[in-house]
Parts: sequence; structure tokens; C-alpha cells
Amino acid sequence: MFEQNWTILDVCDECNGRLGRELDLNLTRDSFEAYLRLETHLRPPIAAANLRNRRIKATLHASGPLDGSRIVIGTTPTGDTLIPIPTPQVGFRRAGEDWTFLTEGELSEEAIVKAAKGSQVEVRVFAERGGLERIRTRLSELGFSFEILEQQLDIGMPPERIQVTFDFSVDTTILRAVAKIAFNYATKLLGGTVTRRKNFDEIRKFIAEGIGDWKTLVSVNQGSPLVGCDVPGSLAHTCGIGWLPDQQSLIGVVCLFNQITYRVRLLTGNESEWSVVGRQHLFDAFSRRIVEINIADESAGNPALVPVVVGTTQLIAR
Repeated sequence: MFEQNWTILDVCDECNGRLGRELDLNLTRDSFEAYLRLETHLRPPIAAANLRNRRIKATLHASGPLDGSRIVIGTTPTGDTLIPIPTPQVGFRRAGEDWTFLTEGELSEEAIVKAAKGSQVEVRVFAERGGLERIRTRLSELGFSFEILEQQLDIGMPPERIQVTFDFSVDTTILRAVAKIAFNYATKLLGGTVTRRKNFDEIRKFIAEGIGDWKTLVSVNQGSPLVGCDVPGSLAHTCGIGWLPDQQSLIGVVCLFNQITYRVRLLTGNESEWSVVGRQHLFDAFSRRIVEINIADESAGNPALVPVVVGTTQLIAR
């Protein structure tokens, strides 16, 4: 909760609850921003147990048999430090190729056929003690069987420094969640009477039901909308709203942790009515303060933004 109470009263409780479960939980527990909540210590390490790991794919790079395997972020037994933890999975390798690992939850006939196409396939299964037969049974149910040639117990993380590569998937659910933030921000500033108007219908339907072409409604770029020498070290969230003349559109801007900027087309309309709209706020989740700031002129040095391809993954190494 921020010092200033920004609760919006012009909402349907039933819809707000449904979208909270459908959208907000995925944004806060299964996205790049969800990971940043842990890395920035906004959430305690123990909260890693809440990550859903459907849009977060973490791969281990180290010496030994675990190289290339999938991990999840967990904690030490004391719960005070984040650590990589191997997850139950199956690796497939064709001669001359790299390993392809699928977590237990990702196993499907289609995924296995793609990973194990060919007659000579090496298989490597990682599981907790006693879990090998469970995974072997699951593979058999999916039409894939293999012969066990060797078993190793108690494989630990290599003692040297390791590297973990994260792939974060940005899909329609995440875009709808961010669009909801932009729409709620506009509602707070303009009032519910305004954002209930018909020219907001397209973005409302996209948020509420996933109807509409996300390519025309939301753009995603890696970078910050802020300018200034202190920008690189900032972890504040930014929300803004303003008129974009070249698109004849009212645009909402959302940037969480000063990392990825989402631009949401709230409506296309009459320039004479909407061109006067222009507000931007910083939301400091650590000090719990909200501060209004001036909107910088992009020609004055707005950082170049790198497009993020929605529907695939964005590689970010930590």
C-alpha cells in the first residue's frame, strides 16, 4: 500500500476479482517483473515458492551432468537466500546436437516428438530420489520408452561459479495485465465516467476478455521512458498517459522496475479533446511514495528502446 490512497472505486468487484486471478497473479508470479520482485528484494526470498514457472524458463550453465538443465529459483533451508534448484525433467540429445530439456510439466507428445525426433536419441532424466519411475511411467503414457543404462544418485551443484540464463515469455495474458494497469491509471486521473465511454470499448474488451489484436493495442520495448543521469539506477515504476499525434491515439505508458516499457493504446479519437491530456507518475514501491513528474520530450534524449518480440521469449542473463 502506498502512502497516498489510489484505490479506484469505479470498478466491478466481480470483474476485478476475476481479472485479479486471471491476469494480476500471472504478472506478479510468472513474468520478468515477478522475478524482479525477488531480485530487488521487494519480496522476501521465500516468495520464490510462489513463482509459477510457466513463462519463466531458467537454464543452468556449468560443468558436469547438470549443464544445460532446467532449474527453478528456490531458497536455502533457512529461507533467506535465493539459489538455483534442479527441477524434475527429461533431456533428449541426438548425435551431434545439444541437449534439449523438458520439465516434467512440459512433457507432451508434441514436445517429445520435436525433441527426440530420430532413431538414435540419448535420454537423461533428473528427478528427486524415487521420482525416476514416475517420470518413466509418464513418458510411457506419452508413447516414449527408453532403456536405463546408468544411474547416479545425489548429483549436486558444481562447486565453481555457475551461470543461469533466464527466458521470460511475454504473452497475451501479460499484455492484458499491463493494459489493465494503464486503464486503471487513466481511470484514476480521468474518472470512471470518462473511461466508461464507448471509445474505450476496444481496450476494455481486450483486458476483460482477450478480444482484439494485441499488435495494434500494446507495444513492448526493453528500456525506460525516463531521462536523466539517475535513471539507470532507479527501480521505480512509471505510469503515464498522453496524446500521440502521429497515431491520433491516447496512449498509456507502464514501466515496472524501470526495465521494460509497455505502451497501451487506450483509444483513437479527436485530437482537440485528448491532446491536453498528459500526466506521469513515479511509484516507488520501496518508499511507498507516489510522485508526479513532468513528461520528458522524447527528442531531448529518450533512450533508444529495443523491441521485445511478443509471443516468443526475451533472453536476459543474470
